[in-house]
Amino acid sequence: MAKALLRTAGIEVLAFVQEIGGISIDALEVQRSSVQSSPLFCPDSAKTNEMIQLLEKVRAEGDSLGGIVELRATGIPPGLGDPIYEKLEANLAKAMLSINASKGFEIGSGFEAARMRGSSHNDLFALEGDKVITRTNHADGVLAGISTGMPLVARVVFKPPSSIRQPQATLTREGQPALLELSKEARHDPCVAIRAVPVVEAMAALVLADALLMAKSGRI
Repeated sequence: MAKALLRTAGIEVLAFVQEIGGISIDALEVQRSSVQSSPLFCPDSAKTNEMIQLLEKVRAEGDSLGGIVELRATGIPPGLGDPIYEKLEANLAKAMLSINASKGFEIGSGFEAARMRGSSHNDLFALEGDKVITRTNHADGVLAGISTGMPLVARVVFKPPSSIRQPQATLTREGQPALLELSKEARHDPCVAIRAVPVVEAMAALVLADALLMAKSGRI
């Protein structure tokens, strides 16, 4: 329902696997069809095969891998969000970090911004026809908590699943050292980032739909 609402405003949301176990893709243009046709929700077929080989190896070893899911939203009009209490990126961060196994969130240039200067990180405004744009998009379409109209790109980090088949040191209720070993019937998922793709997409759609409705109600 949130996606249907967003489509009426021309907003499209897409998530995909950007990295698994250190194997990452450089995705400049991503089509929904290429994401949905991949068994790992990864739009790069060559990298998908590498990831599958690594996942099979790690599964055989009884271990697990972490991953990164990238989120992209286009068609967002300027003016969604709030400068303090309902910052768009803050609401996105809360939504993404509420997903099970998520351990990190970055938007735009993210942590890379710590290694940049203001002169290179600043997104300078320009006119494209009658539309105001920014020449770069390091802020990822959000400035001071409010959308600028530029595309939104964010990434969510997912940890390796803790339920692995390798014996792990633990403690009993009495505080005595013990080994935890999963039974042969226990489920062993080598990477939850794959399953998280539609969840990230859905959570982003809900946040953006809320922001869109808030913007519309504010004009009534």
